[in-house]
Amino acid sequence: MELKKSLNALMKLALVAGISFSISSLSQADAKKAVAVKSLNSKQGQLMGQMNSGGANLLNGLMIEDYIKAPQFDLRAYDEIDLVLTKIARINPCYADAIRSEIEKLTWYFIPTELKEVSQSITGLPFSSDQLAIPVLDNGINEIWVDANKYEALGDLKQQAKLLAHEAFIGLGTPEYVRPKNRVKTAKWATAFARKNTGLIFSGHVEHLTKKELTEKLQSIGWDVRGLSVCERKGE
Repeated sequence: MELKKSLNALMKLALVAGISFSISSLSQADAKKAVAVKSLNSKQGQLMGQMNSGGANLLNGLMIEDYIKAPQFDLRAYDEIDLVLTKIARINPCYADAIRSEIEKLTWYFIPTELKEVSQSITGLPFSSDQLAIPVLDNGINEIWVDANKYEALGDLKQQAKLLAHEAFIGLGTPEYVRPKNRVKTAKWATAFARKNTGLIFSGHVEHLTKKELTEKLQSIGWDVRGLSVCERKGE
């Protein structure tokens, strides 16, 4: 009995350490179990390699998923931007719909920690600034990471709404909407595109433009108005 216990302990130790040894002296059941465990470990390793996953993550004792918020349901600032988009929709409904759809499509994480400042080579700003949010839009990920503390410190709903718009505009630099010469864009171009659009819709005078004037303005900042007419054609 003691010998069997010692052999079982040795087998477990060897499996953990990755050591190969003959199991002919063990019982048939123990031998099958050892092979099964070794096979399972191998498959788990292969799966992790294929997924290239970091597994689950915690922040302040909560799963990262707990920090997700849907702007249209969870943020008062959404009502602020909805008012702006409603006015714009009277002039160009496709422009307003594109912005609203992008905001709702993105996954927003409001995390209570400071974000590392993005390089000035990306922001295009000639000075350092506080990093309020970071978009991760590669390969269909479509996530926005927001410093929740800085967001709340803004206080003003209009400023918070501008954040939602800014991040949405970065994601809207797609071939469907952007002029051909801008379709292969850099991150620096995308952030400048977002600033121009955000400034435009919150300027206070955009709702007073005619459709032609708004179209010309959108063209000047990089939009392909043919893409923005798609929803109008669908509604015909």
